[in-house]
Amino acid sequence: MPVYEQKLISPFAIRFTQEHIRTTFRDGRLVEASLNEVQALPGTDGYDIVLRAPFPNIEIIRWSSPCQAQGAAVASCCPVRKEEGRCTHWFTLDNRRLYCLQCAAAVHWPRRVAVVVDLLYADPGSVRKKYDSTTHGCSVSVRHSCKGPELGTWRWQEGLPCGAAAAALEAVHRDDARASAQELLDAPEEEGSLLALAHGAAPLEQLTKSGGGGCPTPSTIEASEDSEGAEEVLPPPPEEVLLLAVKRGLAGVWYGGEGETYRFRFGAGTDWTCVRQGAKGARTFTATYDADNDVIWWGTNGAFYIGASEMAEEPDELRIYAVGDRRARKPRFVWHRRGCGPSSSAAAELPAAGSWPAKGPTRAKAGAPGVRPAAGQSDRSAAAAPPERRAGRAAAAGPEGGRRGPKNLADAALAEAEAQLRQPSNEGFVWIEGWNERYARHLGPLRAFLERHPERVRVTPGRGSRYTVSLTGDSGVTGSGCCSAEPGGVAIGGGERPRADAEAL
Repeated sequence: MPVYEQKLISPFAIRFTQEHIRTTFRDGRLVEASLNEVQALPGTDGYDIVLRAPFPNIEIIRWSSPCQAQGAAVASCCPVRKEEGRCTHWFTLDNRRLYCLQCAAAVHWPRRVAVVVDLLYADPGSVRKKYDSTTHGCSVSVRHSCKGPELGTWRWQEGLPCGAAAAALEAVHRDDARASAQELLDAPEEEGSLLALAHGAAPLEQLTKSGGGGCPTPSTIEASEDSEGAEEVLPPPPEEVLLLAVKRGLAGVWYGGEGETYRFRFGAGTDWTCVRQGAKGARTFTATYDADNDVIWWGTNGAFYIGASEMAEEPDELRIYAVGDRRARKPRFVWHRRGCGPSSSAAAELPAAGSWPAKGPTRAKAGAPGVRPAAGQSDRSAAAAPPERRAGRAAAAGPEGGRRGPKNLADAALAEAEAQLRQPSNEGFVWIEGWNERYARHLGPLRAFLERHPERVRVTPGRGSRYTVSLTGDSGVTGSGCCSAEPGGVAIGGGERPRADAEAL
């Protein structure tokens, strides 16, 4: 075994050697479960906190990866130091342990966190063999197995709970720049037990079991962490399996009713975030997994929820319910995966009006809340290609949606709007059943869609956010209303959506 000594270093200054890690250790324990067992002890020598993990110390080595040669690779490898030529960094073969330590350290940000490591003087011969990172070791993806789908990607800069802090970042860069064992700080003598005894962090018998003396025989040298030939593992507890299944069901990109995207980010524990990317930029929301109630609470106030067991089945549709809808009868918002929404197939039949009993109608009084009011916004959203072109054909066609049926989604939506405007008793309301489910994903907001078809209907802006709608060539049939620019798409459940709902998503 190579000679080593124990040092203190920020876990953020250590890099991964592999592109992927599995969700379990070799003994069958879930990696996520170890996060709750990491303890924070008082710091020393410039560090605010020293973490003590339930597993042996990770082993690190100063090393230059094969892809860190020259040119663009160096630019992405050392964006802060801006070195020329080959550069070295601290790497570890204990990738799953490093993931746990970085997640635990992110919880205490911006406090300066250190961990005790076993610093190797020489490469044991397996670093180059196992190295396959394409990000210079800056990130790692999590999978159930080396052949399974990706559950998420961890990059510590994106997992911090708050903005950058100069002192904390400086501590990370300082440890990364320390290129020798002599430059790193020595770990406290008998770190695992003496610190705990001095500060009363844990009983002596517990400390001696987990200790900080390092692993006597490194488990990562003989075989790869993702090797299919690894020893048989024990099955994890059912609740931990469910948690991983929920994360797997939520992973990936979700698409809302107005073309916006949502992506969940999973950190330590059950407190997660979700990033919405839309025409107005990005916004981050909080989500909390509640195993006792089998739900995922949405938002800091928990005004909405998602069924956890439902997501564990990896559905193609994500439904979000109001907290008062305990029986989950009418979702307030529905997201889809790309290509899995209604009418996403070129041969799919168009649902007829009234065929969505679980979803209330969307009432557009010439522009319901959630419809963008400015024509310029709809022009920008349709600059690349009109949404109805992307929708494709939905059924066999007739010129006006006549006896042979509508030729595509656009004709179907226009036919319903025109039929309502032609009714003598109509007061200007366009009431399209299930707009968000049947049309919005491909055609966009109702008003923006109508403005793209001046040959069929005419939209005339009025005072403030109000406007009128009439059939082209028929000034006697008009409708008036107001419009709100709140994000989130046309509400499901009918009528006008409260402002609080619009702000929630």
